[in-house]
Amino acid sequence: MIASVIYNRIRAGMPCRSTPPCSTPWGSPRRTSRSPTSRWRAPTTPTRTPVCRPAHRQPSRDSLVAALEPAETDYLYYVLEADGRKHFFTNDYDEFLAAKSEAGR
Repeated sequence: MIASVIYNRIRAGMPCRSTPPCSTPWGSPRRTSRSPTSRWRAPTTPTRTPVCRPAHRQPSRDSLVAALEPAETDYLYYVLEADGRKHFFTNDYDEFLAAKSEAGR
């Protein structure tokens, strides 16, 4: 579902803008609301890779399949719900802002 949002935003000419957990160059996962510093953005591998389990440093088969064959949706926005267990998806910006506020983000 998240891959479909990214593809839909690209097709619509929108920036991808996402704040998933990121791995810092020194390997520790970090979730932050701040913009990453240039040190955080420094690639840890020769090429950019999908977000994946930091301990394994390689994407799962499911992640690769999702990136290559995303679900067909019209969603443009998503936010992790407050319980941290599932995402809310929408194509309406106001709904996205309300869900984001409700989740405390």
